[in-house]
Amino acid sequence: MTTSAVFANQLTYAAPGDTEVVEVGSTTAPYTASNVGIIDIPATTAADTEFEIPVGSIAKIKAFKLVNTNDLDMGIRFNGAGADEFQLAPGGMIEMAQPVASDANDLTAISVVTTDTQVTAGTFEFHVFGD
Repeated sequence: MTTSAVFANQLTYAAPGDTEVVEVGSTTAPYTASNVGIIDIPATTAADTEFEIPVGSIAKIKAFKLVNTNDLDMGIRFNGAGADEFQLAPGGMIEMAQPVASDANDLTAISVVTTDTQVTAGTFEFHVFGD
C-alpha cells in the first residue's frame, strides 16, 4: 500500500531593507515503508560512535526528518560515508523530501555519530520514508 508523507514548511526572514519575506511550500513523498523512532545514546558513549538509523525494508529513502534531541553536536553520514557530511547542533533539525527517488545515487542509509564523549544519556529522533 502506498501512502504519502507531506512535508509542509514556512520560511520567514528579514530581507535587505528589513522587508519581511514569508515563503510557504510543501513536498509530498509517496512511500510504501516507514520507520519512526528514537535512538538512545548511553552515558559514557565514546566520541565517534556511529548509530545507524534503522530503515527496515526501505531500499530507497525518499524523505526523512532528523532531530538532534541530544545535548551534543551529532555527525550526520549518508550511504555509509566514513566521515561526517556535516554536524547537527543540539535542537537542530534537518528534513529532506522528494516525490520520487533520484535516478542515481539513491539515499539508502543514514547514520548519526557522536562528536564527543557522551556524559549523560541522550537521544536522537528520526522519521524515514521510502520504498
